[in-house]
Amino acid sequence: MIAIEPMLATSGELPRSDDGWVYEFKWDGVRCIAETDQEGQISLLSRNRNDFTVSFPEVHPIASELPPNTVLDGELVVLDEDRRPNFGLLQHRLHVVDPHQVSSLVGTHPVNYFVFDVLGLDGHDLCGLPWHERRRVLDSMELSGSSWRVPPFFEGDGQATLEAAESLKLEGLVAKRRDGVYWPGRRSPSWQKVKLVRTDGFVVGGFSEGSGRRSGVVGSLMLGAYDEGRFRYVGSVGSGLSDAEAQLFKDHLGALVVDADPFEIGPDRPAGRFVRPELVVQVKYHQWTNSLVLRHPSYIGRGTDRLADDVQLPL
Repeated sequence: MIAIEPMLATSGELPRSDDGWVYEFKWDGVRCIAETDQEGQISLLSRNRNDFTVSFPEVHPIASELPPNTVLDGELVVLDEDRRPNFGLLQHRLHVVDPHQVSSLVGTHPVNYFVFDVLGLDGHDLCGLPWHERRRVLDSMELSGSSWRVPPFFEGDGQATLEAAESLKLEGLVAKRRDGVYWPGRRSPSWQKVKLVRTDGFVVGGFSEGSGRRSGVVGSLMLGAYDEGRFRYVGSVGSGLSDAEAQLFKDHLGALVVDADPFEIGPDRPAGRFVRPELVVQVKYHQWTNSLVLRHPSYIGRGTDRLADDVQLPL
């Protein structure tokens, strides 16, 4: 199979009309392309095509349900005790490659692969087919296992679907055009992310030290994103940081300290230390203020393999 990079959705609102659209729940996980080779061996690849096959062995048996040279698109998630995807729990599985650690984590933080698209089947490229034809092929494959499934889609009432996502305490939904083809590596308006509590990646450009029991470690992170090529300060986050993470950030960011303010635009920064903008973190928040500052941000985890230069202002 030809290497395929995942297509990305644009952020937006519910379509004004449901005509021509379907809706899927938005999962709080990490994007994963699953590929089988000519011999039927599976590879699990991140959004940037980093190989994390060894980290998620519980997904490997899906290969027995796939023809050689098949490509799937989906999301890796860890479910909490209420059976909802939880990115914070998924953090325990990311970047772990030691076999003993992986084996232990499979038992305590098992991953599920939610498959929502098929991009190639038995060596045939399906990206040029409209979504509804790819979905028909995917449903015909009847993929179902202990660590993988094909979540449902919904037609006819986007507002009701969004309300259902809210009642289930999910992130939101993705609206997809029935006639939309798959554009590898591109952000397409035929997929629209509609978020309730928004979750996005931001770049750490500085930090403020904590006080009280947090004295001597990181109290909050200064966050930024690129706005038409300029690095914009979008606020600081301290909520959600555990004591252990606050210490880890202190150790990690200490090696990145710089004298010059890396932020080029945005409101005044709080007192603290500036760092080279290299580290990406995931933050949930409620919309934006008029001055483009995050409203009620809360830290939920480090970014996966996303490059800092790719983090654009998600408006």
